[in-house]
Amino acid sequence: MGLCRYRATGAMAVIAAWLLAVSVAGWTGPALGQDGGVAADDPYTVSEIQVDVEAGDRAAARDQAFSQGQAEALEVLFGRLGVADQVSAAGLTPAEQASLLLSMRVLEERTAPQRYIGRLAYTFRPESVRAFLRDRGIAYVEPAAVSPAEPTGPDVEVAPDPSDEVVDEPTGPRTGPPVIVPVWRDGVIVRLWDSPNPWFDAWLNVEREEDGPAFQVPFGDLQDVGMLTPDQALSGNAEALEALADRYGASSALVALAEAEGDVLAVTLIEPGPTDPLQERFSIAGDPANPDLLREATAGVLRRIAGEAEESAEPAEPAARLMPIGPATAGTRMPVRVVLAQPRDWYVIRERLATNPAVSGASVRRLSTGVVEIELAFLGSEFELAQSLADQGLVLTTGGFGSQLMLAQ
Repeated sequence: MGLCRYRATGAMAVIAAWLLAVSVAGWTGPALGQDGGVAADDPYTVSEIQVDVEAGDRAAARDQAFSQGQAEALEVLFGRLGVADQVSAAGLTPAEQASLLLSMRVLEERTAPQRYIGRLAYTFRPESVRAFLRDRGIAYVEPAAVSPAEPTGPDVEVAPDPSDEVVDEPTGPRTGPPVIVPVWRDGVIVRLWDSPNPWFDAWLNVEREEDGPAFQVPFGDLQDVGMLTPDQALSGNAEALEALADRYGASSALVALAEAEGDVLAVTLIEPGPTDPLQERFSIAGDPANPDLLREATAGVLRRIAGEAEESAEPAEPAARLMPIGPATAGTRMPVRVVLAQPRDWYVIRERLATNPAVSGASVRRLSTGVVEIELAFLGSEFELAQSLADQGLVLTTGGFGSQLMLAQ
């Protein structure tokens, strides 16, 4: 069949339009990046934030621009609430800023190899902002609706230097790793973006090998939700899957449907074809709810993506692996919120957890705004774990909100 045959080494590429992924649980609003997502006069929406950032590469410039724009938008909001003289975005941690944000949209952007110029809009959570100010004893004035004509961000006139060679994103063939879209079906229940989806969880925790086929797993944020429905995925809707592949710069988007059929887990791979979708199916005997069986199924999918395997080749040295928690995983378990200042932080933190001697396993439970929620299994005491993580430049804190983990500043 015409399944993609992309092979590459190294870590998964940073998602170009991560957009501060928002948890879909309980949310029925429109997708990020779509017009009309928030009323123009919403006082908790700050539009027309202009950013112009230079950094080591395009991805780093974009990440810094999104972070800078969020801080500037928050300052504008504090001004509307009349509290700018009492609180500043600069005094908030990345986690505190992220907890106030509902969504962001890219209104316009231009990029160069080491530069990002954009016009952004940020929408903050009214209840979260109010609770944040009340907890600090700061009195505020509820803002009136903002006129669309009212400037809500600093006017930054960009005068690009011709030597910067600012160009639009390339429109040529996509060359990134394919996107795997994990759909779970158990009887009449079909799940893609909503939870629980044990098949999606299995892909989040897949064991990657450096010489294995590269792939991406979508974040499942509001933009993904708006691009692809479960019905479109199951029907191999070419237009919707192409749009999803475009978002991630992927060579293709491949649907992996896992179905519980009694004591058998059946997996069907679905890819858009010239006329009808291309499909390939295989089955594995066992309890479909068993995480080990689901991991075996992900390996089966990856073998089919890779194409012909070189059976005579010696196995390569495996990359550092963050082992999912299973029934036999040793140690104490606890939920941990991994706080991300930028999306690439997760890949750094995951690699360090995989090589930490005190960590015996970890499983991803949910992706949300700037946060990855995991269950962590560890040996020894929490104090010993915190010390071991600190040696790797990771900060573990506990408090009223539970345990949190982030990169040291």
